[in-house]
Amino acid sequence: MKRFKHLINIVPMLLKSQKPIATSCKIIPMIKQKCLFMSIRNMFIQTQDTPNPNSVKFLPGVQVLEKGHTMDFPNSAAAYCSPLAKVLFRIEGVKSVFFGSDYITLTKIDSDIEWMVLKPEIYATIMDFFASGLPIITDVKPTSDTQIHDDDDETVKMIKELLDSRIRPTVQEDGGDILFIVKLFSLITFTCYEL
Repeated sequence: MKRFKHLINIVPMLLKSQKPIATSCKIIPMIKQKCLFMSIRNMFIQTQDTPNPNSVKFLPGVQVLEKGHTMDFPNSAAAYCSPLAKVLFRIEGVKSVFFGSDYITLTKIDSDIEWMVLKPEIYATIMDFFASGLPIITDVKPTSDTQIHDDDDETVKMIKELLDSRIRPTVQEDGGDILFIVKLFSLITFTCYEL
């Protein structure tokens, strides 16, 4: 705010030299708000295409989640723990939101909607959110599905290590992620007796 203080002090002089449309009392607060608002919204967001033409990876240049963590929000109901995902779902045409450590991948509803139409609102939403200082995740911290535990089998440890070192980085370059899911089955043995 101190950085733009000189602009706020110049506003009354500018108003005296021009004919104001409204009274100066109404114009000065509006100009002050605009100057302060513009100073906060200073962020360079890059985009990367993904193999899926309906998805684009947005790189805000700041950390989104902790390194190695990801979060997937396939619909707005799943975004209960993320204020950022909630505001991104308010943009008409957004189907799903995905967070990586330094990126946000958005998927649009269908190919009829052009990214050129969606991107300006997405940029503004991301900039406004990061300027607000709100936390990206509120209730639940993301957990790493490939964290190696003491009770993991050697095969499971090798699979998790392979996922983290080779597969996950490649998939994340395209704006996605891979999950390690274990399904346990219990085998029931039936014995037949002759009567």
